[in-house]
Amino acid sequence: MQQLPPIMTENLYDDLDFAEKPQTVLVVEDERDLRKGIELMLKLEKFVVVTAGDGREALEMLESGRCRPDIIVSDIKMPRMDGYGLLDAVRLMPDIGPIPFIFLTAFGSSEFMNAAHERGVDEYLVKPFDPHRLVVVVRNKLRRAEVFRRYAEEQLNRARQHIIEVLSHELRTPLTTVLGAFDILEAAVAPANEEEPIHVEEVQFSMNIMRVGIRRLNRMMEQTLRYADILNGHLRLQFHNVGHPFDVRTLLDKTIQMAQLDFETKQVTLDVQIDLPHGLRVVAVPAPLVAGLYEVLRNAANFSQVGQTVCLTAEHVGNNICIVIRDEGRGIQDKDEHSVFQPMVQSNRIKQEQQGLGLGLAIAKGTIQIHRGDIQLETAWGKGTQVTIHLPVADQH
Repeated sequence: MQQLPPIMTENLYDDLDFAEKPQTVLVVEDERDLRKGIELMLKLEKFVVVTAGDGREALEMLESGRCRPDIIVSDIKMPRMDGYGLLDAVRLMPDIGPIPFIFLTAFGSSEFMNAAHERGVDEYLVKPFDPHRLVVVVRNKLRRAEVFRRYAEEQLNRARQHIIEVLSHELRTPLTTVLGAFDILEAAVAPANEEEPIHVEEVQFSMNIMRVGIRRLNRMMEQTLRYADILNGHLRLQFHNVGHPFDVRTLLDKTIQMAQLDFETKQVTLDVQIDLPHGLRVVAVPAPLVAGLYEVLRNAANFSQVGQTVCLTAEHVGNNICIVIRDEGRGIQDKDEHSVFQPMVQSNRIKQEQQGLGLGLAIAKGTIQIHRGDIQLETAWGKGTQVTIHLPVADQH
């Protein structure tokens, strides 16, 4: 039976800047004396200790909510459920899955160590062990977990703030526009006296303003729903269940048709050069794929200046359809290039007025990838941007 060396009662770790609240350690060990020894040692170091005799008991405690540890120390070879089974089960639990997990075991071969690390264990200590080495490892893993937790919390807070800022602007602007147009419309159709004619020009002007605002709100709603379908797996399920070979030219024609108003509004020329044989097809869910391609084309129009040209080319290269969309706009700064496909990220948004939630390229990437394709972006600040999309050709047999 594993025996513990004498335990020093003085605290060697007072100089470590650790969390104020007591940290809870779940110790899972089937040897009773060793389990009690580890429990005593950790309690002397000011930890809250909860123990279990095997993996099954530990998992029942975790699933019932009776134990919410900050770290788990577990043996590997145990009755009913071994340490590997416990580790796998813990990693699947969304609330505690990421917590540090340490194996404390007599299996010291590289085979066992490699298997443990492949399954996601954080540390592997071999019996017989130095108890104070265990304390140091536990403290270090907890400190590292705390650093990651605080970083994740900071990133989440920043994301929340960004989302609030974007939504408050994007929702307020079209709503203000629509409400203002209603006021003008009301005044135009309700003159001060019966002899005063209805101002047809003002009515038309108000209707146009409302149309723009409502379209903007509708686009935000559609983008949000499309991105939600990507995140929740609905689009992937659609692709597997109802995806079918679809003519590429037809998809591109529909995409260009969708983008026509954007190019007319921005006074940007769209140069289309499609060099594809008739009947060439890709497996697709047509509407979402067209919407994904449209996001790239619309993005190119939005970042172009009046009088500039956006080029769309499509050709058959190997087993893929290669679609290239190239604009002459301002491009993307180097510091922002790595994040262009992330949701709600827009390059230089503060200085450049941009309408939208910043979901366009994220939708395009998610949609293309679900359709087993690839999308890449090349850009140079002040020289424009090129987006290259590859979609696999459907089996022609």
